[in-house]
Amino acid sequence: MQEEDIIELLESDNVISRRNGVEAYFEFLELSKTSAFKHTKLWRVTRGRIGDNDEADNIIMEFFNYVMRRFKTKNREDLSDEELAKEKVAPTIQNLEAFAIWKCKNLLIDY
Repeated sequence: MQEEDIIELLESDNVISRRNGVEAYFEFLELSKTSAFKHTKLWRVTRGRIGDNDEADNIIMEFFNYVMRRFKTKNREDLSDEELAKEKVAPTIQNLEAFAIWKCKNLLIDY
């Protein structure tokens, strides 16, 4: 599936399409192909910034959690007030990998 197709699914008004988009997004990031995501670029970038394998795992799991909550409902009802405030300055999703790295950077800052 192409990146544009995944973005279209994630931003859809249809809940089933958004769920399919989340699944396709994780596949795109190679996060769902194996239970050990230590070989993905996202994990390596996160690990490089934090310096600890277990903490990098925790950041990636927080990212999973965020993506699931963000795209669960169209109105982002499951996000906290703090996350909603950060959403206002979030880049539009034009590049899925860049969006993932942006969010993980924010999680690292919060960490």
